[in-house]
Amino acid sequence: MNVEELITKLSRREQIKQVCLESITIENVQFLRAAFLEVEFKNVVFKNVTLTASVFEQCRLDQVTFESCTMRLCTFISNTITQLISHKTNWTAAVLNSNKGTIQIHATESSFSNSKLLGHDLKKSEFRNCNLTRVNLSKCDLSDSLFINSNMEKITAKNSTFFSVFFEKVNLTAANFDSSEFRNIQFTHCNLHRSLFIQTKIQDVDFSVAAEIKHINLFKAIIKQSTFKGMDFSPAVLQNTHLDSIDFSHCHLAQSNFSQSKIINCLFDFANLTQALFEESEINKSSLIKTNLSYAKFNNSYLTDCNFTHALLNLASLHHVTEVRVNWDQVDLDKALKTNIELLQAEQWSYKEGVHDA
Repeated sequence: MNVEELITKLSRREQIKQVCLESITIENVQFLRAAFLEVEFKNVVFKNVTLTASVFEQCRLDQVTFESCTMRLCTFISNTITQLISHKTNWTAAVLNSNKGTIQIHATESSFSNSKLLGHDLKKSEFRNCNLTRVNLSKCDLSDSLFINSNMEKITAKNSTFFSVFFEKVNLTAANFDSSEFRNIQFTHCNLHRSLFIQTKIQDVDFSVAAEIKHINLFKAIIKQSTFKGMDFSPAVLQNTHLDSIDFSHCHLAQSNFSQSKIINCLFDFANLTQALFEESEINKSSLIKTNLSYAKFNNSYLTDCNFTHALLNLASLHHVTEVRVNWDQVDLDKALKTNIELLQAEQWSYKEGVHDA
């Protein structure tokens, strides 16, 4: 089918079905509710085309380019898409559903806001200078992808995979990454303010190069061999986390919550942990040299092979702490609040006497 035949059929609102469109350019046309069924697109270019509320179903798109197009409210369902190239194209509220195989999206200066791409293999995709606000990328595999100078505020990417993904100058404010997996990532100059990493698995990730990570939520996350060095992200939620070989040195973590966590081989040297919570946590082989722990709470925690040399524990709470080989060198423990066993026993005896007398 040639371009003239295609445009004629679309003008009559006919369904385009079981045809092959190869090495053609479709430009300067507008159609509402166009329908493409079992169409094969090979090296097709859409230029200055507006397709509103249109449907592509069971099609094959191989090396298809959309340049300066408007594709609002379009639906792509059960297609095979090898590579989709988008330049200055508006995909607002588009839906990709049940498409097959790996879809490589190479997008520049395009908008995908409020679109739903969930459940797809999007490995090796690229988004440069794009608007991805409120996009749903849940259950997607975005490994080896690239995001540069793009807005991803309030995206949802639950149960997704991010391996070896490159993020640079990306706005990820209030992004929701619940139950996703991150490995070998750098968030270079990215804004992660109020982002959610609840129950995520994180390994070999560098948060220290981010522009902003305040109020980050890492509840029940498993984090290994990663760094937050020098970052200010108080008050962070790290409750019920598993932290292994994490660098928190020189961080500002005042009022952060590490309660009920397992902390192994972590560095907190020179960090500000004023009013931080470590209650009911297990802290092993970790360093807190010259750490400000004023008003911090370690109640009912377990400390093993930890180094608190020169740490500041002004009015820190250490009630019912179990210690094994802990270095308190040059620490004024008199300023900390510790359980007085004799006083506790006396209080318990007085209570028993009072009950007996009654």
